[in-house]
Amino acid sequence: MKTSPSGILVFQIFCALAEHERNVIVQRTKAGLESARARGRNGGRPKGLLPAYQDIAESVKELYDAEKQSTTQIMKTFKIGSRRTFYKILTFAGVQVKGFTKKRGRKKLNN
Repeated sequence: MKTSPSGILVFQIFCALAEHERNVIVQRTKAGLESARARGRNGGRPKGLLPAYQDIAESVKELYDAEKQSTTQIMKTFKIGSRRTFYKILTFAGVQVKGFTKKRGRKKLNN
C-alpha cells in the first residue's frame, strides 16, 4: 500500500493529537486523585463487613454452631448472597473456619 507524503503528515498529526489527549487525561486523573486525597478520600472498596452483617453475626454463629441447618439454609434465612460473605461473617463472629472444607447437613449416599 502506497501512501503519499501528505497522507503520512496527516497520520502523524493525528497521532500527535491522540498522544496529547492521552497525556491530558492522565494529568487530570492524577490531579483529581490528589485533590480527593487532600479532602480525605482514598477511594477503593471499604475493608471489613457491612454494619448490617456485623449485626447478624452472632445469630449466624449460633445457627452454625447448633448444626441443625445447612450453610445454604442459614444463608437463605439471613439473605446472605455468597458463601464467601457467609464465612467472613462467621470469622467476624469468632468461628475458626478453614475455607469450604467443613461439610454440614449433607446425607451420604449409600451405593
